[in-house]
Amino acid sequence: APAGRKRRHLPAGIEHQRPDQEQASPGARTMSNETIQTLAEDGSFGDQVTELWSSTFNFDIEGAVEYRKNIGDENVLMLKTGDGSLAASLAMAPGGQFHGGRSLSMGGIAVVSVKPEFRGDGSGTRLMNAGVNWMHQRGLALSCLYPAVWSVYRRAGYELAGYTYKTMIQLQKLSVRAKDMTIREATTEDHEAIQQ
Repeated sequence: APAGRKRRHLPAGIEHQRPDQEQASPGARTMSNETIQTLAEDGSFGDQVTELWSSTFNFDIEGAVEYRKNIGDENVLMLKTGDGSLAASLAMAPGGQFHGGRSLSMGGIAVVSVKPEFRGDGSGTRLMNAGVNWMHQRGLALSCLYPAVWSVYRRAGYELAGYTYKTMIQLQKLSVRAKDMTIREATTEDHEAIQQ
């Protein structure tokens, strides 16, 4: 945090005041007493969250309900306005990534959704900042996401990292000496051999 300013933590379930209009970005609306909490803390918003995901990402309601069931309400974070209405939500999928030969805990950010009437007022950034603090409080070492746009995620501290490689080999061009070899799908029992 810059000198003279306290670092601001926004744990789930804690109400906070938004900055004054002078401190907010141009065009931002001032809303007081926003609440950041998990869907598990207030399940009455379940239908609203799944409807928001469905409309934001253009998938059917049944798919949104199934995704919510799989991710778990304890892993869904919501930003509610001072009047108690839903402004934005995101999901965090707990997992891990291998770095330097060891698995590090990781939170995968998904379905970041902001209602149209709250887009451009900083709601997405505030929710992402709260999400980063939330994952830190849960002891997660890393976070990753696959953004459609960069700006809101960069403001929350994310940056492009990692590489994706795709190698395609035509099987008939492989030179195989053993003609009696069987090709099969790898199983969990093969993991150790594969890592070597």
